[in-house]
Amino acid sequence: MDNVHEVIDILGRDIDPANPVGGEGFDCESQEIQMPDVSSLERIIREHCDEGDSRLKTLGFVGTSEIQLDVADADDTGESVCADLIDECTSLIDELYTNISCHADTSQPYAVFVSSENGCLRITQVNAIACPRNAQSGYKKKVSGRGLAFHRRMLDAMSGSITTCEEGDTWTLHVVIPL
Repeated sequence: MDNVHEVIDILGRDIDPANPVGGEGFDCESQEIQMPDVSSLERIIREHCDEGDSRLKTLGFVGTSEIQLDVADADDTGESVCADLIDECTSLIDELYTNISCHADTSQPYAVFVSSENGCLRITQVNAIACPRNAQSGYKKKVSGRGLAFHRRMLDAMSGSITTCEEGDTWTLHVVIPL
């Protein structure tokens, strides 16, 4: 994991918020690939969430993911979704499941909710923390802070946001990504 964190650090140094992925940034119109519609985004997100749930189940976690994307209106207008946006959504979702596996309490259920509202994708993750922080020792499990920081920079460039809250032994994360 330390090597993975080192790679994240190296990649993160090169992120320019105005041009987060190099060359094209998040300008969907300049991409020369076929852009999927919102219903494809729902299918892709569902696949990543199902895979995350399955992986966590094998590790002894109990929890659920709910996906409720309103694709009816978008399908009628032929609205498409930027490939960079899909990449960021799926990468972030994978990061959330990884964080659950590293930091959540297996004896308590976790929940991941993905929905769409007012042209934005919203993701909420809630779980009990396995080893809550205390004033003397900090977290008992090593926390690098690199994964969410990387995604925070990417989402800032897309006018999105990540907010987190730790109350007692409960971790809550909210993500808003403009579609």
